Amino acid sequence: MEYKKTPPPRTKEAGNGLLGGPKAKPVGLPDEDNYEIQVWESEDGAYIGTCFRSSMNGITHHAWLEAIKKHPGKYLVNCNGKFVVRTVVAPNEVPDAAGMVEPNNILLGDIPQWYGLVAHCECGNINHIDRYHPRLKNRQADLLTAIAKRLSCTECAKAKRPKGEIKISLYKLPR
Repeated sequence: MEYKKTPPPRTKEAGNGLLGGPKAKPVGLPDEDNYEIQVWESEDGAYIGTCFRSSMNGITHHAWLEAIKKHPGKYLVNCNGKFVVRTVVAPNEVPDAAGMVEPNNILLGDIPQWYGLVAHCECGNINHIDRYHPRLKNRQADLLTAIAKRLSCTECAKAKRPKGEIKISLYKLPR
């Protein structure tokens, strides 16, 4: 298990600039696990604050998806007590000229529903990926980079070329 980073101490001032403000008294039993999502500038950057804290694990997953949406480009840490459950750099919602967004090593299961997946091969072939395909159903805990390594390009296979490097990017689905 990996231990979480220790955020800087909070002051009791109301406008101290931290997301959570002054530290609140813990709710529930003192020995109960507390789930929280911390927001950092980058992996080794400054601590911004805590955007979610609860003693119930059931709502942590939905809060995690909301934190990814609410804090683009920030380093998020999901903790259970003093242990790190998962970390991610939230996708930066600044699309390039083609409307694509870099995934920043996010897990397949952590991508919100309003994003689609596109695979880009070195040869220039572009294909959409169905994230709900039965072959990807058991890959929800895999990084997109690991899934990209398992993909093969159909155009490269038809032309009998060696397998090219495939990158996965995200795009926002229309409403």
